[in-house]
Amino acid sequence: MPKKGKKTGQKGKVVVDVKYEIQISAIARQSGYIPINIPPLDHNLLDSLLLEKYAKGSYPIVTGDKKMYKENPPEKGATAFISVSNVSQESMEIVLLSLRTLLNNNTARTLAGKRYEISENGETTVFKLEI
Repeated sequence: MPKKGKKTGQKGKVVVDVKYEIQISAIARQSGYIPINIPPLDHNLLDSLLLEKYAKGSYPIVTGDKKMYKENPPEKGATAFISVSNVSQESMEIVLLSLRTLLNNNTARTLAGKRYEISENGETTVFKLEI
């Protein structure tokens, strides 16, 4: 009888809260993550409630809100923030490619404790989260 648990190559879960939810969820799945999509009714929740309900202090979040990390209680919020805000339709392919590279090269554990901002030209800037 095989053991139940993580499948081979699974990197953990990631919360997806952005405009391009379908494409980003597909990238996360292809990169070995289990995406947690936020239902449309919950998009209006306060950031702190959203983090508490979905990230649960255990998962990174891909968001369009650059300032969401400021309301992050470490024990209840997200472990890492990946921000892809203010992206035009023309530069979306470049941003998605940068996101794919970031997720392919990291696990949920190696992303933890950092904030990533992906700009329109595909550059990823990394900041350490203040705890």
